[in-house]
Amino acid sequence: MALMSCTDVQVSFDEEPVLCGATFAVEPGAIVGIVGRSGEGKTTLLKASVGLIPIDGGEVSLLGESLWDAPPARREELRRHFGFIFQGGALFDSLTVAENVGLFPERVRRVGRPEARRIATETLGLVGLTGIEDLLPSELSGGMAKRVAIARALAMEPDALLFDEPTAHLDPATCRQLEALIVRLRAEVGVAAVVVSHDLESLCRFADRIILLHEGRIVLESTAAEFAESDDPRVRALRATEGVAP
Repeated sequence: MALMSCTDVQVSFDEEPVLCGATFAVEPGAIVGIVGRSGEGKTTLLKASVGLIPIDGGEVSLLGESLWDAPPARREELRRHFGFIFQGGALFDSLTVAENVGLFPERVRRVGRPEARRIATETLGLVGLTGIEDLLPSELSGGMAKRVAIARALAMEPDALLFDEPTAHLDPATCRQLEALIVRLRAEVGVAAVVVSHDLESLCRFADRIILLHEGRIVLESTAAEFAESDDPRVRALRATEGVAP
């Protein structure tokens, strides 16, 4: 059973079509990359795939259940199996690192403050961060903030993590570390990953499969190795746009 699937999904904003029948699925433990030119709707597809935005047509299924046919309470339960890491991290500036990471356990799972902090410390350890529980987001480097955002999503104990441009604004060394972290979390925790990125070269290093979004539709899906060698003109154009050697 697929963890999540989109079938002929359509989304428009102000009557302007963005997704025009996108179809894809993510299996347990898979690492799937989504690429496409700027403005093609990659982030829209990511949000639509877990019901963060409504769809105009098609079907979204989570854990084998039709999301939009489910009652609102069940929809929320299904969404909790998927952790979303926004491009900027979306950490709460006024909360410490531990409070950010422990927010879901405390507010949703209703654990006490000491237990929420214990969960935060344990989850931060999974992403390679120790001793920073009492820092504020403003005291973190860009790479550390990304890891804290991942830890906050992991505190939900999700089946999959959804990343929106995780390597944006990071230096090459930090990008490589983040790629390795995504792969390591799959190995250690069993969590799948769906990664929207403009960085095709990065995705080809660690994704199992890559899908190409073009004019609102998924027009190509292949292994990362096949994608890297593809002669498809749309892939070649993307390489040229992103500065990747053909």
